[in-house]
Amino acid sequence: MHAWDAALAGLGLGVLWVEATFSYLLGWVLDLHLPFREAAETAAAATAVAALAALLPARRAAALRPAVALRYE
Repeated sequence: MHAWDAALAGLGLGVLWVEATFSYLLGWVLDLHLPFREAAETAAAATAVAALAALLPARRAAALRPAVALRYE
């Protein structure tokens, strides 16, 4: 199973759980709304931050000679 499949399955199960149990437990119904544009923007921002966080140490490690880098491993 790919990560996107697991994410969609989790989202679907979460929506079903909220729809099935909240009205029974709390006595009121939630209106579920997923803003797709903001979800895409959040995913893009998280990807950019993760790429930058990985790029800085990778560039520093790439500048070292392999023997020196492995010595401190």
